Amino acid sequence: MRSIALFLVSILYGLANFYIGNRIMNIAKNYFTFNLSLCVYLPILILTLSSLAAYLQPTKNWKIIGTIGIYWFGFVILAFIILGMTDILISIISHITKSSFSANILLILRITDAIIIFMLYAIGIYTANRIEITPYEVNINSTNHAGTFKIAMFSDLHLGYVNGANRLEEIVVKINGTNPDIVVIPGDFFDGNYHAVQETQEIISLLRQIESTYGTYLSWGNHDAGDTYEEMKNLIMSANITILEDETITIDDKVVLVGRKDSSPIGNQGENRTDISYKLEKISDCLPIIVLDHQPSNIDEYKYVDLILSGHTHQGQVFPFNLLTKKAFTVDYGYYQDNGIQVIVTSGAGTWGPPIRIGTKSEIVEITVNYE
Repeated sequence: MRSIALFLVSILYGLANFYIGNRIMNIAKNYFTFNLSLCVYLPILILTLSSLAAYLQPTKNWKIIGTIGIYWFGFVILAFIILGMTDILISIISHITKSSFSANILLILRITDAIIIFMLYAIGIYTANRIEITPYEVNINSTNHAGTFKIAMFSDLHLGYVNGANRLEEIVVKINGTNPDIVVIPGDFFDGNYHAVQETQEIISLLRQIESTYGTYLSWGNHDAGDTYEEMKNLIMSANITILEDETITIDDKVVLVGRKDSSPIGNQGENRTDISYKLEKISDCLPIIVLDHQPSNIDEYKYVDLILSGHTHQGQVFPFNLLTKKAFTVDYGYYQDNGIQVIVTSGAGTWGPPIRIGTKSEIVEITVNYE
């Protein structure tokens, strides 16, 4: 099933690249007497293959090829959207006026498209690389404790070709500045390919530099899986981070932290996710329960918890995809409360695929839990 899905996505991606090349050729043929097909389509083909290599060969390290491919992937998404919108506009106007656009007008439109694409691409890269701290305050009933409990959370780093040691170093510095009691990572620390991670020893060293009162805890996301899952797990364990795989842990008799396996991992992730509702029911009257579950689509599973922390959606990452995530999830970003259960979904500290963000932000979440 996964192979079929990847094949279909690859075909669609190839068609999007062909569409971009076709639009370039449609303009070029009006101004050049010789055929530019090879000059246009060959570079696009090479860039397309570099993107597919980065995603379809997760057991290999493509280094610079994979990095270029992922940046090109982001450019293709923007170009496809902008060029497609212009084509729709041209079609509507031509239909209404019953006339065609001249070659010079089409050239002006495409130059405008190119300016918009490159401007959005630059803005998107800047926004993706700028990490903000987003604060939340939540209230939890507790008969045994008073005061506060501070949590620092980041998810969806997607460590790999684009997000590496420099990105993680900035995250660690910002987290340590919040003086948290615990640090939590609800999934997608990796981007599905351990071999794409550069400077693994530096990554381990940086993770060990995270400062908190009671340690750092991680649950798996859908991209923390695949043929290199065991290598991913070994890196996290080497960094003295506690992995919670459908497990619970009591922290200083103040809170029970629960970490879930992902509900739909992309490939191998050890044993399958198990039902832990009976565990939660047993401890629900003793201490507050906080759950790390990567995908917010799972929040309806929980009845006996106080707070759910998720990521996964990236809040759509690039407009207009945020409109889709709003429809697909009960909560795709921010704070949500229903029937006494509170949910916080982060947009993530990294990016999946294209290293761009438009209409969203990269963030670390600072949560102050007030015991009532």
